[in-house]
Amino acid sequence: MKVAGRRDDIEKWMQNEDIAICLLQETYIRHNDKSRRMHFTWFFSGEDMERDYLYGVGVVIRNDYMK
Repeated sequence: MKVAGRRDDIEKWMQNEDIAICLLQETYIRHNDKSRRMHFTWFFSGEDMERDYLYGVGVVIRNDYMK
């Protein structure tokens, strides 16, 4: 998820396929975060501690489902 444009690509794919909720794995985000964008809200869960591994998960929900 750190690659530029990756979120835009996922959102475009979700809109084209009419997907309201998407679960992500291996996001490589080190922290917990919520990001509200124009059409989707992103939630991330990661591990702040220094470890030999870094995975992380995320959930993307279409904003009209967030009401």
